[in-house]
Amino acid sequence: AAMRALAPTVLRVGGSLADQVMYVNIPGGPPTPCEDFVKDNTRRVGFRGGCLSWTRWRRLFSFCEAVGCQVLFSVNALNGRKAERCPPST
Repeated sequence: AAMRALAPTVLRVGGSLADQVMYVNIPGGPPTPCEDFVKDNTRRVGFRGGCLSWTRWRRLFSFCEAVGCQVLFSVNALNGRKAERCPPST
């Protein structure tokens, strides 16, 4: 009821942690372990892991369909990259 009362609403998935989120277990793809977010103060963003499985995606979209919200999500374009110094010429 609260989400319907706030309509129109956009539910943001990813955000600041978008580069940590993995989208896994899509139909037709290989089964992949789905690790929850874990607090890790050694990481720049303070967390490691985190995934959104196909099952969780479907629940998220079903929820938004039921309450009338839209979903906005970010992709993990920097996943796996290492922080390195830029070459002096850049």
